[in-house]
Amino acid sequence: MEGGAAPRLSAAPSAAVAPIQPAHLAVRDPGRAEASASAHFCFVQTPGRSAPLRLASRPARVHFPPMPDLLLESRLHAQGARLVAGVDEVGRGPLAGPVVAAAVILRPCRVPQGLDDSKALDARTRIRLSDEIALCAHVGLGQATVEEIDRVNILQATYLAMCRAVEALPVTPDALLIDGNRLPPRLPCRAVPVVRGDSLSASIAAASIVAKTRRDQGMLTLAQQFPGYGWETNMGYGTPAHLMGLKRHGATTHHRRSFRPVHNILFQEN
Repeated sequence: MEGGAAPRLSAAPSAAVAPIQPAHLAVRDPGRAEASASAHFCFVQTPGRSAPLRLASRPARVHFPPMPDLLLESRLHAQGARLVAGVDEVGRGPLAGPVVAAAVILRPCRVPQGLDDSKALDARTRIRLSDEIALCAHVGLGQATVEEIDRVNILQATYLAMCRAVEALPVTPDALLIDGNRLPPRLPCRAVPVVRGDSLSASIAAASIVAKTRRDQGMLTLAQQFPGYGWETNMGYGTPAHLMGLKRHGATTHHRRSFRPVHNILFQEN
């Protein structure tokens, strides 16, 4: 994937779209709903009386982390959107390497089992799921280079990577579910921001897995070319080992000079 010029995409509808928050979603699993709605009992002494004890009930506080599903996608399908893509990015925080985004259109009849926020999965599981997603879904990948990050800032570079991922899809989506509370400009279709979308939407979770796997593979390759920074384990994030490598070896061409720790090292060198 190359950075290149920003894709020429038609303007999205101008009306602002309120991001979907996790609390907006109802419990999806009937078993969980039944558990959360049930009462459990405790013995309570009646004031002023020695006996008897009575049973008092209070709602049980049972909390289950939500698993990504196709509820949001189904809502958009019901509104006329035939193809719905989930979009997510990886790599906004690291001191080195590109920011990578993926767009994924899942087929409701062939959704890989175990989709979740990529940060909640180990590397082996992410690789397996990424391979499965590539076989049964439409996938687009995009990235913004270190040079673009330094030139336009990390937020705008993230938008650029997302737009490139959408443009790289082999089919044109009718609607997008985008992780976060903001939308990139100049999207080609209707888009909805979803806060913590990678833990709510199966399509966004799939996109996060694909993007994370692709970026990690790239950083592993760079780690072989530039040893001493620990990129094979920290993937470019500002860990103590990475910061120590910066102090010892200086910055590489793959470091983001607009990020303060790298900027400070370069300032000290000059």
